Amino acid sequence: KGYLATVQIKGAPNTVVQVFDETDQEIVYTLRIQGNSFRPKIFDIDHSYTLKVGELGEASQPKTITGLKPAKKDATLSVDLGNEGR
Repeated sequence: KGYLATVQIKGAPNTVVQVFDETDQEIVYTLRIQGNSFRPKIFDIDHSYTLKVGELGEASQPKTITGLKPAKKDATLSVDLGNEGR
């Protein structure tokens, strides 16, 4: 149905991106991207979304971005993981 802004990730290539629908806090999908950028596809343009970017697990600290809405094709969102993503 739509897309969020393209996520440009610094500091951790090939990391994990997890998309949540804020309406019900359900995970929409989780995947390991290839490279440093990813444009998350969404399935309901009327909802807000949360992204978790970085390795997932007890010892990791993924970055969380909330309140995301569908975005135009040229919109970008920069996430700097530094050493936190791995």
